[in-house]
Amino acid sequence: MQIRMRYEAQARRACGIDEEIIELPESSRVSDCIRHVAQRHAETLGPIVLNADGEIQPTLLIFRGDEQVVRNDPGELTDGETISILTPISGG
Repeated sequence: MQIRMRYEAQARRACGIDEEIIELPESSRVSDCIRHVAQRHAETLGPIVLNADGEIQPTLLIFRGDEQVVRNDPGELTDGETISILTPISGG
């Protein structure tokens, strides 16, 4: 199935692109999607979205369509969905 990945803020800078279409097996979940792009962009995006133990960063903001979801969202993705990732922005 095809999933549209959108990258925002630091994730966009790390990938060098705004979005891309990725291929995932049927019954994939959000966590599978994040791990897939972390591997695909291992040098740049991987360290931003995965911690040293290979787990998805708890501070990563993930959106499924327009709805924010948790990193271990149990729902299966469907063909054509959009997943967006955003790193928290700090400052003052």
